[in-house]
Amino acid sequence: FVLYGGLYQAMMEQAMAEASRFREHDPKNPCQGNLMWSYNDCWGEIGWSIIDHYGRPKPSYYAVRRAYKPVKVIVRSRENDLVTRVVNDDIIAHDVEVTYGWIRVDGSAREVKTRRLKIPPNSMAEIGKANALDIRRPPVINGHPLDPKEWIYAATMTGPGIEDDQSTWLLVPCRELALAPSKLRIERKGDDLIVSCPTYCAGVHLPEDSGAKMSDDYFDLLPGVAHVVRVLTPADHYDIEVAMPR
Repeated sequence: FVLYGGLYQAMMEQAMAEASRFREHDPKNPCQGNLMWSYNDCWGEIGWSIIDHYGRPKPSYYAVRRAYKPVKVIVRSRENDLVTRVVNDDIIAHDVEVTYGWIRVDGSAREVKTRRLKIPPNSMAEIGKANALDIRRPPVINGHPLDPKEWIYAATMTGPGIEDDQSTWLLVPCRELALAPSKLRIERKGDDLIVSCPTYCAGVHLPEDSGAKMSDDYFDLLPGVAHVVRVLTPADHYDIEVAMPR
């Protein structure tokens, strides 16, 4: 209950932050900032904070950190389209490569495009749109309707001098996805853990009793897309788990 409650808060906080950042420099509906309320708790309680009374980061702490990366790729629904944008709040331009499109949750198929661009400082760039999305009908690719329980829409971004990033849009709640068995692969390289899986995984995390601390936790893995996590406090072993197993 505590784990799923924390994941729900993380999803909500990240979605709200990304919704605001998506509108940066928007010509029709601009939003140039938002205010983070209740960062930490001064006493033990169930509250809005992202750090608890004992100084421990909640799942939402990592979600908010990802949402506020200086250079961020964001997928949002707008006017029955799924729109992919890149926001650069840095003071310098960045060269980025963005891959976006439909991915099957079991990793067996994908329909994606890749675009490279230089995004100026303090700016927003719209990368592309998905096929028209009507909530009454599933999306269609090559004449075939997609089962919303088997497909997700996602964008990944890489580039020199920035953190790898991703944004995911689900057509149904996570609990309704046709998740395949998770076979996590963990590779240690110095102070980095490289985590990957051939299938989509939701809520990948290190159990709290492991004693380790990492730069990111409670993250989602896209099929075949590795996620690099820096080890801040080492542990004897890393039994990373998936919060939403099949």
